Amino acid sequence: MLDDLKIFITAANKNSLTAAAQHLDMTIATVSRRISALEQKLGCELLHRSTKGLTLTPIGESYYQECAEFIDALDQRISNLDQTLNSLKGDLKILAPVNLGSGPLDEFWRDFVQQHPEIELNIELSNTVQDIRDTRADIALRSGQQPSSSLIQKRIGHIESHFSCIAQSILFAA
Repeated sequence: MLDDLKIFITAANKNSLTAAAQHLDMTIATVSRRISALEQKLGCELLHRSTKGLTLTPIGESYYQECAEFIDALDQRISNLDQTLNSLKGDLKILAPVNLGSGPLDEFWRDFVQQHPEIELNIELSNTVQDIRDTRADIALRSGQQPSSSLIQKRIGHIESHFSCIAQSILFAA
């Protein structure tokens, strides 16, 4: 029903089903059908439809005044939440062994920081395997076979040893 209400508010603001459909990236038929469904649920006509556009009925005007600010505020909050959830910013703590975290990945870290300036990268280099949960790290890079864990582990590459021909798996856990 909230989606139908948003469609109604948009149509009322635009005074046009066509403009509302374009704004909402919907078809005119869908906008019309959804507003009709809202009117049926409410048991009253909200809009007068004519070739000259849309006008609010007296009940539609009252309903619009009652709901428009609420729907706009809700839309803004959803947009803000979406932006927060999908933005790349904040602290990122990474654990890595010394021989893997520096040297081979130096260029990667520089590129990453340039591409994502809103992320505060904190790389802890240590050859001591620490539990990612105890250190409150986001990602741990590990080499070699890892014990089974409740953490998500993915193989992201391999490194050929210069001292022997044994390839080691590189895993990260999050």
